[in-house]
Amino acid sequence: MTLPVPNLDSRTFENLVAEALRRVPRYTPDWTNHNDSDPGKALITLNAWLIETLLYQINQVPQQNYVAFLNLLGITPQPARAAATELTFTLKPLALPTDPLTVNLPAATRVAVDDPDLPTEVVFETGAAARALNAAVALALVPGADGTWSPVTSFDSKAGVTTWLHAFDPFGAGTRFILALVLRPTITKPVEAYAEDRFPPGLLDLFVETTQVFDKDASGAIIPGPLVRAAGPIGLPGPAQPALVWEAFTGPQANQLDFGGTENWEKLVAVDDSGTMTRSGHLGLDLPANLTPVPFDILPAAAWGKLGLIRPPVSFEDIKAALSTPEDDLGDRLRAALDEKTWALMGIPAARFNKVLSTCTTGLAAAAALDSAVDGIVANPAAIPAAEWARILPDFAGPSIPVAENAAKHQTYRKLYFLRATRTVKLARQLNAIRLNTVAAVAASTRADETLGKSNGRPGQTFTLSRAPVWFDPKTETPDLELEVAQADNVETWTRVVDFFGQKPDATVFALDPISGQVRFGDGRPGGIGGAIPPPGAIIRARRYRFGGGLLGNVGAGAVSKIKGTLTGVAGVANLRAASGGDDAESFDHVLGRAPGTLRRQDRAMSAQDFADLAQATPGAAIHKAYAVAASEPSATGFTPRPGAVSVVVLPVRDHPTPQPTEAELAAVHCWLDPRRLVTTELFVTGPRYFAITRLAAQLRIEGTADIQTVDAAAKVAITTWLHPVRGGPDGTGWPFGTDIYHADIYDILLAVPAVRRVAKLAITHQSTLEDAPADVIPIPEGYLPALPPGALNFEVVYDQV
Repeated sequence: MTLPVPNLDSRTFENLVAEALRRVPRYTPDWTNHNDSDPGKALITLNAWLIETLLYQINQVPQQNYVAFLNLLGITPQPARAAATELTFTLKPLALPTDPLTVNLPAATRVAVDDPDLPTEVVFETGAAARALNAAVALALVPGADGTWSPVTSFDSKAGVTTWLHAFDPFGAGTRFILALVLRPTITKPVEAYAEDRFPPGLLDLFVETTQVFDKDASGAIIPGPLVRAAGPIGLPGPAQPALVWEAFTGPQANQLDFGGTENWEKLVAVDDSGTMTRSGHLGLDLPANLTPVPFDILPAAAWGKLGLIRPPVSFEDIKAALSTPEDDLGDRLRAALDEKTWALMGIPAARFNKVLSTCTTGLAAAAALDSAVDGIVANPAAIPAAEWARILPDFAGPSIPVAENAAKHQTYRKLYFLRATRTVKLARQLNAIRLNTVAAVAASTRADETLGKSNGRPGQTFTLSRAPVWFDPKTETPDLELEVAQADNVETWTRVVDFFGQKPDATVFALDPISGQVRFGDGRPGGIGGAIPPPGAIIRARRYRFGGGLLGNVGAGAVSKIKGTLTGVAGVANLRAASGGDDAESFDHVLGRAPGTLRRQDRAMSAQDFADLAQATPGAAIHKAYAVAASEPSATGFTPRPGAVSVVVLPVRDHPTPQPTEAELAAVHCWLDPRRLVTTELFVTGPRYFAITRLAAQLRIEGTADIQTVDAAAKVAITTWLHPVRGGPDGTGWPFGTDIYHADIYDILLAVPAVRRVAKLAITHQSTLEDAPADVIPIPEGYLPALPPGALNFEVVYDQV
């Protein structure tokens, strides 16, 4: 039990009035009229009211002391968290073949949400400089079990846009993944004008986007989640880290390209933040200067066959072999498909058309005859651009491969630059896409060279930044602030500390309150609080800092699209996924509520509640609520008993009917809890499981003056809100994990809807298989939350007949 809060003075208004009246005979015996109409009685009443107000303030002292003690212990509100997202930049088409193929994106590039209805502008800012490349992923190939390769991309040669067809396992049934890049995805001149192009050497940044909860899998089905991250006992051998080797094709001849060969592939130095393509992250490849451009039409027929395609013909024998056409049909098909223009492109002049067409009618001999001379002239099918054959004869059509129009308006293949990844261990994560020109950004803005004030040489000086809250780096848990103290020609950068404990009197340090932006300096005294005093007259300057944060930054996909300022060579920008992780600063009441748990666990997870409390306080992750299921591990059917394990279920701050944490949020919680668990504890971090209430129906009898549709909509909103994981529950902070739903409470919620007089015929169906479950209770299993699928609510609204 908790300690009772002391009441320093328990006297009430009535006590004070009675006490004053008891003293009247002693001090003023002549005053005998104590009625309420007497002026003296009015003065006593007024005085009692004033004293009661003072006593109320006195009784607040215990709570004020409590707050002061929490400050001394370092238990302060968590600052606001800034939402994060990935911004994909689209470059403008290059006007001239000599224009540079790269565009520099400076650090702190600012992009805003284009929504005039927002209460304040939401600005996202990139964290580092990047090099954008005027290129596109034109072809991605996944190996199949039969040795063939399947493309998972479609390239629009006119718009220069790549579409990823579906979620995919990059290594399929094999061990290699092929990626082909094309320069100048949108071209403005004939292909021949770019013959001198070479792929720019240096760092190529690829963003690996893994398939997330609520995405579609390879079959087109929605992935409901939840995701799971696990960590075994510390010190015991675990699975080997998957190895991934990246290579680039640098063969001397383009026709030497062999997807599965070992020659002519140069190993690349990789900086991999994607966990060998098992999580979303950036992959940096250091490309050499000698990448070989490969026109697709020169690849051998075997390479086309592995792609499930038929190589366009270079001879009439190729045509017959590819079409598998009976000998009597070949001539007819050629006569129907090839017009005079096509024959002319193959080198047959108009004067020889009749003889050639006559040769085509000879059936089986047609191919051999056309491959030999007709009156000394040889027809050359290879003179027709490869992709043009797909138009002439549909048998040569296949999956999308990058093409463009040459000067003669014929389709021709673009030059591709091939990369490949080879794995040694099976990776069990599907990808959605691999993107170029994608940069991480947060909903925070940089402010530079801000003067905070001048030092007066006194101890404990404070200065306040003009903008707050100060942004915290979620990985290092430090604020992004560079503070300097300038005096004459001497400029020093001072270091931030959490507090001044143990600091020497001359230590050039400062403390920061990130919520208010207040900067505090020490007292410079031996035996004092520690920390130096800035010299008198010194200018206190914030060289740079980032500020921002809050729920407002959690915008949807495509919302971030307005470039602030000018970016040369950039046509547009978009966040292809919703921003997440933003949260407001922690409330005062929440700090008071979590303080006992913080003191009890001492930053170590011993009990299940410790795991839940620590998970909710994860830096850099907006976790609304967490729940720990002891001695269990997540499974397909819920939670399976497992001694020595704990399953931590995290619910993110997200307005969704069934919220699930993102991959990044799960990783943040996992990294935060892993060093705080016992060495023998197995840790599983997962999203919530949802208990489906498949049908909730009732008859609502309403007042005769009410509108049926209005009441029906209000009732559905009331039930949906009450059961919502984040906004529901008895106190409006979300439905508690594993809390049963009583029919009586549902009656109360529906009867509270305006104009509802009676509720009848309540009928509920759900997924529970418990045979002994009470008829008037919906049993929610431990670690689960309720969910209402679309269409689950069905109310019959009728007028009540009195």
